[in-house]
Amino acid sequence: NVAPSAIVIDGEVHTAKGKVPNVVPRALREDEIPAIVKQFATAAKNSIDVAGFDAVEIHAANGYLIDQFLRESANTRTDKYGGSLENRSRFLVEVIEAVTAAVGSDKVGIRFSPLNSYNSMKTADPLGLSEHVAKISQKYNLAYVHVMRADFFQAQTGDILPIFRKHFKNTLIANMGYTKDEANKSIAAGEVDAVAFGTGFLANPDLPTRFAKDAELNAPDAATFYVGGAKGYTDYPALPTTDLFSPIKIGATDLGNRILMAPLTRTRAGYEHIPNDLMLEYYTQRASAGLIITECSLIAPNTSAFGAEPGLYTDEQLKAWKKITDAVHAKGGKIAVQIWHGGRAVHPD
Repeated sequence: NVAPSAIVIDGEVHTAKGKVPNVVPRALREDEIPAIVKQFATAAKNSIDVAGFDAVEIHAANGYLIDQFLRESANTRTDKYGGSLENRSRFLVEVIEAVTAAVGSDKVGIRFSPLNSYNSMKTADPLGLSEHVAKISQKYNLAYVHVMRADFFQAQTGDILPIFRKHFKNTLIANMGYTKDEANKSIAAGEVDAVAFGTGFLANPDLPTRFAKDAELNAPDAATFYVGGAKGYTDYPALPTTDLFSPIKIGATDLGNRILMAPLTRTRAGYEHIPNDLMLEYYTQRASAGLIITECSLIAPNTSAFGAEPGLYTDEQLKAWKKITDAVHAKGGKIAVQIWHGGRAVHPD
């Protein structure tokens, strides 16, 4: 496992052998970084040109590689990739430049979590970080910015959405803890343009229909989030479909509604990281979302932090993803893939 600096994540990680302690990562050499940037660009191009995705989302959140470079708790480098906020964001900028050059900025979104302390992350000035990355996203005219508005563990607080709204003028997507009513009010007030739901979509494949009908929501089964087969994955009941809410255009992609499916790691792809028929059923069931943003998908071998995420680096993986995107499109849905590198969250096992 590699990272900006040799600083270990507290706690344990899931592997094929079960939970094991996190290991100290190896600090990346400067000359290794361009190859990783290229992997992001290649994964993005293959996602659009081969696998048939409508867009890609750069995963710059939740304590994985890009986020590790951004925040001081994981980055103590003294070269051009560390120290000042400008230097710590250099890797982010290089990835954005490479990915937008590969597929066009109108097909590229990005996810940030400046407040989230997951994976032992923190920053001295999350509001300043929010402003900085929002301005970068605007500079490169990204199709959307997807913001986790809070911290899983409430270790860091702050009102970051107004900062992103002020400095990023394209589509702003918010996520984390929204109810239907709060989402409606936030969109109506112009605070955000769309809201992404994670566990809500996990347990309710037809979430927009349920919102439209004020129907009762299925409760998610946390025991099946990351392990198992169809149980807790494709067996949640659905209601009849209907037309929903106001459309929105995000970059090059027209969406039928503003209720988006947030990326949630489900680890059903196996240790070869090949999307399968179970995933085909899962994503097709949720095609009524304005936009499906898939679980984090690997840009290269040896970048996995969960063990059974899908990949984007072999022909077999891309062909398997194409079956899924074709099926989602056949039901009138739109789907973006989240591209990522686990960084120091990767375990050798």
